[in-house]
Amino acid sequence: MKNPAQGPELLRRNIVRGPWLEATQNLIQTVYNCTEGPQYRELRRAFVSWTRHVLLPRALPQVQVPPVDDLLEITDMLADQSRSWTHQWKMEGLQEGRREGRQEGELVLLKRQLARKFGPLPDEAEQRLKAATSAQLETWSLNILDATTMEDVFRE
Repeated sequence: MKNPAQGPELLRRNIVRGPWLEATQNLIQTVYNCTEGPQYRELRRAFVSWTRHVLLPRALPQVQVPPVDDLLEITDMLADQSRSWTHQWKMEGLQEGRREGRQEGELVLLKRQLARKFGPLPDEAEQRLKAATSAQLETWSLNILDATTMEDVFRE
């Protein structure tokens, strides 16, 4: 490395400077530039291995990291894959948001139905509703149709 004492500072500077992907690409490029020459071959190989087996899997646990043997291959792979990862993560976020929204809607509707049919909800019922899964809310929303007491609603 041209100045080995700069290593930790380069890491800190590059990781905190903006989005993770860009920072990682900058870090890899910096390490590549600072380790030019055959005397740094083992250091570069170790950094590639650490990047492939530690850094990327921790930062991108759901992504299959392809086998790469060179720092610039990692940078190219990150650049090539970043668009598809970003799209995939946005779609997953939308799906999760929709799922949470549906469950929140089910909860609000069931609370209104319970209050209308049985009057103000006791704290115990409120807590049980807040802790409910989507499947439980669905079951209870059907149970309310035939229930004569609030306890009948919560029977599963």
